[in-house]
Amino acid sequence: MNEKNYPKATIANFVTDLSQYVTAGGDTVHVPDAFTNTFTVKTQSSEGTQVDTSTAALVDVTITVNTHKYVAFLIGDKSMEQMSTIYDLNRVYAREVQGLLTDALEDDLFALYSSLTSTAVGDTASGLSDATIRRAIATLTSADFDKNELAFFFHENAYWLQLHGISKYYTDDTANLSLHIDGNFGSVADASRGLKGQLFGIPIYTSTRVVNALQGYQNMLLHPRAFGFAILNDGSVDTEVGASPVRIRIQSQYELDYLATLVVGDIMYGTGVLRADAGVVIRSDNSFVVS
Repeated sequence: MNEKNYPKATIANFVTDLSQYVTAGGDTVHVPDAFTNTFTVKTQSSEGTQVDTSTAALVDVTITVNTHKYVAFLIGDKSMEQMSTIYDLNRVYAREVQGLLTDALEDDLFALYSSLTSTAVGDTASGLSDATIRRAIATLTSADFDKNELAFFFHENAYWLQLHGISKYYTDDTANLSLHIDGNFGSVADASRGLKGQLFGIPIYTSTRVVNALQGYQNMLLHPRAFGFAILNDGSVDTEVGASPVRIRIQSQYELDYLATLVVGDIMYGTGVLRADAGVVIRSDNSFVVS
């Protein structure tokens, strides 16, 4: 049986999964931001004087579980009887539902790039360049984000047609681009989840779900704390996507009126920006090819 192709879950395996906080229900996850405090170091010039205090304040970032998406279809008795003895229709169609709903979650996470435009580098009039890549890294490392906790997310075309055309990365006298999986990137170190290699020691992930809009690819360099999501799970069904469970519920019932079996797969989730300063948009022209 010829089946559809779906991109691997990439960004959902990297950014912050807050699903554990809605396992017992609820519709809002609260994430306090301690980093927003503006404490200052003071000097006590005279002993015995009262300390000069600052006020501790937390900014409450929230993610609301307000998205419910589904895929529904009917399998008629004729098809079921003719094919079920040869093909595992339940498995095949469940995998298709899984792919579609996983894409929906990935699309919503990648769409959060628009909240990172204040740190955007590159433009949609040219392809990727070494200077643009280094500027993206410098943006986050100069804000004291650990380089070892970052990851690139490139559109497949940007990766193959632009990044690989930068001579500095493929000449023998440099080792900035590793076209094979090298090193330990933690729990997401797996080629089956879109990992292509590393650049300046930072993992590279590729996906066709990276936003292609405004005449350009909206590639990103992210820290896991840039985005977050929460999936509401009733505990009935878990469908594994990569190493991270994407909780997709599959239900079915026989419809006598239609002489068919109704199958519905659904997912309930919310996405949001946790730290807008923890990611950089790397723009590039979607028609540019670096020779």
